Amino acid sequence: MVLLHGIESSSSYWKGLIPQLSKKYRVITIDLLGFGESPKPHNIAYSLDDQVMWLKRTLNFQGIKKFKLLGHSLGALVAMAYAAKYPKEVTKLYLISPVIFNASEEHNNILIKKFTYIEKFSDTGYLVSTISKTVGTKKIAKFIPAIRSASNAIKHQNTLELAKRMKDVATTIIYGDKDRLVDPDQLQAVVKRMRKVKVIKVSKGTHNFPLNQPDTLLQVIQPGIKAAMPKKIKSQPNRVIRQLFKLAVPILLVKSLLYIAAGLLLFSQYKEETLVAGVALLVVVQSYQFIRGSFSLKNEGLAYIGYFSLGLLGILLGVVLTNHFHFSLKLALIIVCGYVFVNGLSRLIAGTVWTTDKTLRRTQLLSGIALFLVSIAAFFGSLTSVYVIVYAIAGYLLVRGLIFGFYVIVSLIAAYSRGYY
Repeated sequence: MVLLHGIESSSSYWKGLIPQLSKKYRVITIDLLGFGESPKPHNIAYSLDDQVMWLKRTLNFQGIKKFKLLGHSLGALVAMAYAAKYPKEVTKLYLISPVIFNASEEHNNILIKKFTYIEKFSDTGYLVSTISKTVGTKKIAKFIPAIRSASNAIKHQNTLELAKRMKDVATTIIYGDKDRLVDPDQLQAVVKRMRKVKVIKVSKGTHNFPLNQPDTLLQVIQPGIKAAMPKKIKSQPNRVIRQLFKLAVPILLVKSLLYIAAGLLLFSQYKEETLVAGVALLVVVQSYQFIRGSFSLKNEGLAYIGYFSLGLLGILLGVVLTNHFHFSLKLALIIVCGYVFVNGLSRLIAGTVWTTDKTLRRTQLLSGIALFLVSIAAFFGSLTSVYVIVYAIAGYLLVRGLIFGFYVIVSLIAAYSRGYY
């Protein structure tokens, strides 16, 4: 009997069932490609076809030619695809909590509806690319298998076609009546295309009922056997803590709090002190980047000396800014206004010379004119324009802080799911 786990899980999902099943079967638990201890290549789509191809290679290597196949959630879809391609090898098919739906149709299930937005979480999408810049590409790369599996195996599934091709394979479908990821209507559409199929609904069963109701699943597979009920599942295993640090949750939390605090301070009576401190910090960080980058130019002579010297001068300027408040405030305002001026000018140039798209050109020109005029007014002593710039920065910082906070929540959920099994 071959067991396939679901998304963001591993072969250890089945450890509560293996002792009883192994009394009758040779049990093979598989880490699907990209999960558990299996390889996690970045040059494949993690589609059902990819999973089937690597599953076939693994089973061939083990010398397994005929077997019962059981899959949970994503694993159920992989099991369907395998049985459709190699129906003579699968003597019995068990589909546990299969996430079956048609993305082109309307659904009443709110969680199923959310799958239509899965492209927002693609590894080439804006959200993931932004998170990558925040936590690092190496950290986010660990999630590429799950991200691509959600899009290329779950959202873009072809279960109706698979059901036609595996219609003669003896199949049992088991799902919980409390499972919000299973769409009964779509499931029924698949069942109608199969000949040897049995559907069992588990009372009070959730998507992961095999974990807390193992006897129910065992009775379906082999009536008469019982599983020892597992100990109470820990809601905060040690692995979750390790995942929190791997996902840079502490760093994200600190960034979120700092951005929100800075934004609020710029709206308060301490706006001047906050502006000086922020500009000083920005100058020091940017100068450090110059020094760090200069070491890659060691063989470039003057370029190396220039970048290194510029970095040192920048750090010195940052120190000066923190010690001479009135001078620093004027300089900070000049730096901020200068940044707004350059940004506005660059948008005007882009909208005039480099952009042919009418909508983009209009956006660049309008925003460029607004930034340009506000910065010029601020340079000539308009207190209103200065406040507009400062409060705009404050709003930006608050939004960035909330975004980082959102990343913290997403990372907490991801850490729990990755450390749970």
